[in-house]
Amino acid sequence: WLVESRDILASTAANYVGSVQGWHLRRTGVKLAAGMRLARVAEMVKGLRRLRGDPGRRVRRGVSPDVLRAQMDAMLDPRTVDGANMRAALSLGFQGLLRGAEFTVRGRQWDPARDMSRADVAELSAERAVVMMLPCKNMQHLNGKTVPLVVGGGGLFIDAPAELRNLLTVDPVY
Repeated sequence: WLVESRDILASTAANYVGSVQGWHLRRTGVKLAAGMRLARVAEMVKGLRRLRGDPGRRVRRGVSPDVLRAQMDAMLDPRTVDGANMRAALSLGFQGLLRGAEFTVRGRQWDPARDMSRADVAELSAERAVVMMLPCKNMQHLNGKTVPLVVGGGGLFIDAPAELRNLLTVDPVY
């Protein structure tokens, strides 16, 4: 029904079934259909993929720390406000393994309650940076920036605390 009427991919519908299955197990202690193997559901999803097409997973390409550092050095001057800001954001995002939605703003106004800013830096030293954040995928943290992101300093290629300290030197905010 979801695939036909709501125009959802078959793989997404299969994920929804798995989520409902997990919820039902946690709630009642028993899987859907009393734990019977749902082979027909899996076969139906395979058939829907064949009929409607399923683009599969998007190809993602990784960036190594040395390549990121080389590109930052080539394109972002750490002595300018914009360059220092971008270097700090890229370093923190890379070193903190952040999702794009956790440190960027796209298609909406910047919201200080949800989006990262300098005010979220709780601790900053040569050894580490602690930044309070709101994870984009964990629904337990709906009440603000409650998760401390701790990143270590002194990296050979990427050093987010050093880039954050540079940003505050180049563009101090009082």
